[in-house]
Amino acid sequence: IEFYRCLLDGVDTGRVDYTQRPREERLERDREAAAEAIRALLDRLESLGRTAGDLEISVRVERPRARDTEPLWSRSSLARELQFLQSHTIHHYALIRGELERSGVEPAEEFGVAPSTLEHWRGATLAAD
Repeated sequence: IEFYRCLLDGVDTGRVDYTQRPREERLERDREAAAEAIRALLDRLESLGRTAGDLEISVRVERPRARDTEPLWSRSSLARELQFLQSHTIHHYALIRGELERSGVEPAEEFGVAPSTLEHWRGATLAAD
């Protein structure tokens, strides 16, 4: 949630600094607050429109830096950053999947699995038929 907020705020300014994202512990503990935050993010994403992916933005490079050096920025696009966040989200879903399975809950087969892996599985199934 916080990464998506940071990205969407960066769309307005042209710069995204994930290291400065807001960290709200309430979102980790309050399911309704998290659900509301996700609904707000979906509204913001939908309001961008289909051509917004081409929007160029600068993203701060996460690297150790000396106190007296300027941050390093890299060019990116909204589409590329959304792809990064999708991958990051799936990574977290995979961690959640493991916890669910250890608790005896069987998540949906595709939950926490990367799109490329799903595509590979489908190809392997078709080849076996």
